[in-house]
Amino acid sequence: MTTLGVIGLGRIGAFHTETLSGIEGVDGLVVADERPDVVAAVAAKHGAKPADSVEELLASGVDGVVVSAATPAHAELTLAAVHRGLPTFCEKPIAATAAESAKVAEVIARSGVPVQVGYQRRFDAAFAAAKRAVDDGSLGLLHTVRSTTMDPAPPPMEYIAGSGGIFRDCAVHDFDVLRWITAFSATASNPATRTCPSLSIRSVAPIRKLQAEVSALRDLSRNMRGPSGHVRIFMRAECNACRSGADNAVREQWQPICNATRLGVVRRTNE
Repeated sequence: MTTLGVIGLGRIGAFHTETLSGIEGVDGLVVADERPDVVAAVAAKHGAKPADSVEELLASGVDGVVVSAATPAHAELTLAAVHRGLPTFCEKPIAATAAESAKVAEVIARSGVPVQVGYQRRFDAAFAAAKRAVDDGSLGLLHTVRSTTMDPAPPPMEYIAGSGGIFRDCAVHDFDVLRWITAFSATASNPATRTCPSLSIRSVAPIRKLQAEVSALRDLSRNMRGPSGHVRIFMRAECNACRSGADNAVREQWQPICNATRLGVVRRTNE
């Protein structure tokens, strides 16, 4: 018998509850939120046990915990579960600042309790294919990585107010997967942001000098039609003209070498 607790029943918490309720091997759910009416509605819909508080949920005998509350509460709730020895899945980010994240990570490491942060793109088949292409060298010399994330509409204002902003709340997925695929850490960045009255936020953040001449470009929006996220990886052809800097002498053509749900990996060939 496996029973899991879900803390926080907003947009993503309700989604996780629905998903878990349909997974074979999950025998029961306990749910908690600061809004009693939401707890009652979600519990009734998915056959979960309602808890009046986080403390009640943690003491209810659950085998693991999903933390999907608002961003400012992630660190405290995750550590509360860890202190009880409960394996925990925490929505990203694990904390509001880098310093706090480091402290939380240190406590988790000492505890030995399994904790996973919700960077699900590492488990997406398309992103995994991109990483394999980089790791095994089949893509060629890595030159430019471009990552694009587009939400179809802005989230509610009450969510935005406590989310930490579009970089902490949304772009962290791209920062994580870029580092995971390339194995490089950014040494410099130059973000530029444009905010529109309709809450359409589009920002571009070139990250320079991942290694040598490798660069990354981030592009995200909360009010655009498009895929929820994709990464395009380009290679620079190895040829005498390229090495000498005479790129204009080379006729370029971009060809797809991997296409999947949210990913395009392309290679440049010379004719």
